[in-house]
Amino acid sequence: MMDVQAQRQRILRRLVYYQRVNKIRLEEYDRFKHRFIIPRHKRALQKIDEKSYGICDVCGECIDEQRLASIPAATLCLFCQESYERTRKRSGHPTL
Repeated sequence: MMDVQAQRQRILRRLVYYQRVNKIRLEEYDRFKHRFIIPRHKRALQKIDEKSYGICDVCGECIDEQRLASIPAATLCLFCQESYERTRKRSGHPTL
């Protein structure tokens, strides 16, 4: 027969562990959001004000409408984004 109290303690320990992991992940996401996501959206809004939204920051070509539909804050065309990610990967930095 299962010891219900022992099982309850195991479940409570796991719950505390998962709550701690979840808190850490939320804090990491919050840091990520403030470091990368919010600035990208601010940049996209700035480009709208400057009437340059949809123009790649690197090459000056138009960003594909499908890309902008799926990633409204995109400031690089697909070619420049892929080039940027390859460069980041070679240098050991994580891609965004």
